[in-house]
Amino acid sequence: IRTATVMDATSRVTQGVTEDDTPNVNPSNVLCVTNVPEVVFKAEQARAAFEAAFRGEGSVRSFHLFSSFSRVKVVFDTTEDAVLARQRLEARGFCGDRADGGSPMHLYYSAKHAQVTSSAPQLEVPARPRAFLISPPASPPVGWEPAEESDPVINHELIEAIARMKPDDIVCELVPATNGMPSIVVE
Repeated sequence: IRTATVMDATSRVTQGVTEDDTPNVNPSNVLCVTNVPEVVFKAEQARAAFEAAFRGEGSVRSFHLFSSFSRVKVVFDTTEDAVLARQRLEARGFCGDRADGGSPMHLYYSAKHAQVTSSAPQLEVPARPRAFLISPPASPPVGWEPAEESDPVINHELIEAIARMKPDDIVCELVPATNGMPSIVVE
């Protein structure tokens, strides 16, 4: 036989189990109902009766139906409501043999569902711990100094030869050949 006991204001709950069951050591305000009959997902009247069974046991915040998994997630306002609802529904045989011959339903605790206190219609953008600059590029490393540029190299002979060129010249020798160096000719 399963037992659930709610202890003092700290909401500590101990859960006893049978030898063929796995212990639920962390009760929460969420009950997951498995092997839910298909009619609950298809017929409005069956769904209303299913929800009424839970609403009569405690303050229910919401129902989430997962028809493809044959599961319903029931979120209560408090953990104590969920524990007492599970205890009472199992004692009443709510999860016993089904009329359609299917597997019996089971009640399990799921991860705790936090109360949302924001009145905004959508999620807020999370605060960034640090602002990363994308542009301009990153600063140079510590101690880096720009290299000093040398003066430009100006070849005065080449500038003089270009200045001597005339528009009618078909071939103009800009730099004459010297010891082992070829000449520069513009055609």
